[in-house]
Amino acid sequence: MNMPTFENDFNYSLFSLNLEDFHGTLLSAAQAEHTKVRERALRLLELDRIRCEREALKEAADAAEERVRIESEKVREECRIREAEKKVREISKPITLPPLQPHVPTSSTVGAQPVQPTIAFPSFPIKATSQNGALASKSQPLVESKRDNIIELATTKRPLVPSSVTVSTSTALPTIKPSLSTAKLVSNTKEQSIVTPQPTTFGSPTVATGKLDQVGKFSISQPSASAKVLNQSTAQRSKFHQQTQNFVNTTRYREIHAEMKRVRKLVEDQVDPDGNSMKLKNTCSEGRREITKALGQLVVGGNNSTIVILKLREALKTNYQPIPVSLFTVKNHEAVSGATLTEDGVDMNSDKLPIVFIYLIGSLCKSICAQLVSEAAVKPLAATPIGILTAKIFSDPRLHWRGKSLIDVLISKIFIACPILFGVSGDDLTEEGRVRIGWRKINGRFISEQAHYDRMSGIAAGYAAISLRDFSRTKWTNPYPPVNYWFALSAVVSTPDRVNSPSRFVVLKSLVEHSFPRFIQFYGDMAIAALHAALVEFPKRGAENNPAVGTLKALGTTLLRDHGLKL
Repeated sequence: MNMPTFENDFNYSLFSLNLEDFHGTLLSAAQAEHTKVRERALRLLELDRIRCEREALKEAADAAEERVRIESEKVREECRIREAEKKVREISKPITLPPLQPHVPTSSTVGAQPVQPTIAFPSFPIKATSQNGALASKSQPLVESKRDNIIELATTKRPLVPSSVTVSTSTALPTIKPSLSTAKLVSNTKEQSIVTPQPTTFGSPTVATGKLDQVGKFSISQPSASAKVLNQSTAQRSKFHQQTQNFVNTTRYREIHAEMKRVRKLVEDQVDPDGNSMKLKNTCSEGRREITKALGQLVVGGNNSTIVILKLREALKTNYQPIPVSLFTVKNHEAVSGATLTEDGVDMNSDKLPIVFIYLIGSLCKSICAQLVSEAAVKPLAATPIGILTAKIFSDPRLHWRGKSLIDVLISKIFIACPILFGVSGDDLTEEGRVRIGWRKINGRFISEQAHYDRMSGIAAGYAAISLRDFSRTKWTNPYPPVNYWFALSAVVSTPDRVNSPSRFVVLKSLVEHSFPRFIQFYGDMAIAALHAALVEFPKRGAENNPAVGTLKALGTTLLRDHGLKL
């Protein structure tokens, strides 16, 4: 009998397990081992990722701490430098002695001294005139010394100054109460008049009259020099403002704007689908869309102005209802001599022109103002290409009526949008004042303050870009010469101070900020003087806590820092 051994059992196991189940078992074991290794690798990878993130955070924290340390050291150094400079200024500051105070004798002192010397005023005497000549000529030394003492005390609160120094008499002088004995002596004399010459601001002496009454009170009746200068400057501003009002026909601009609204309503209310009225409406709508598209796609060196001029020339050739052109100009121009027809065969000397042309001129002006409000309000430099396009269109002689541009239509629109440019003032806090200065309403409610300021800024920047164009190198005539910019600047600055509207400061800033180089190019030193009045003197009339006033003041500093323009 064969006994089973281990070797035989093992061979039998290998032989018996060499089947499909055996292979499946091996594959399962291999899969389990693979999964175990993979999970371990993923765990190690995650640990490595966490370690890397921790190191990155540590490096960022170290860098931040280093920056904080450097900034702290920088601040400490700056503080140390400022402290050192402050000490240097204190050391180098000259020592000023306090002024000597005049000695005021008491009643006991006055009574104890029987006779005092007569006090003489330096550089100019005091002339005393008495109603009683005998009393003035025979007065005793004691009475004269007592009276002179009182005059000196009443007129010399501060140390006496030479005649070359300007003495202000606007402040009240002190009242001196004399002693009992002095009062008795003075009471015997009549009220006396004292004449004292006072130096004026311009060096020419004037006479200030004063009175010494029975109780020793001395008063001078003379208006202060600062009040005179203030009244004079106010009168000058009123005069300049009146000149600008005479230059600008605001009533006519309102009438032109009203006529343009009437024309637009007349065209847009056409409802007859079979007649010429609907064709008129379609022609006007198509032209308006082309003009709006051309103005909305302004590029440097583009042909946008050519597109607009072409549409306007096509409108002149239409035979729709003609309307009087004099309704849309400030002055009724006379017909020019010479050729009556343009190269398009249109008679621009006629009293009437096609309604399509007038309608498209109004649409052009409306689109220009809309572009200024939407673009120049955010970026004032965007007003320059709009101003160039406007000047090019309105200077084209083929679009002139009787040799003159129709830019009055655009100026009337600008006047309605921003009356401040033409000297109109109003209170921002009242409804009437807001209506006067062009504060826009939407659905019966005023727009926000910031939206109003943006609107004013864009219109003012566009006005400057339109009026400050150089036509010296072209044969065409400037439709709106730079003198209009001067009058606008004068109108804003010279407006009376009855109502100091913040909108005025916003308009003035946009009017000057990016246009001052061309303004100086046209007017030279006179422009610099005007800028001084606008950016230095004018902000002094505004409220200190008003942001618009502070922005206008900062503009002068910016011009000095960035452009070297010292005002």
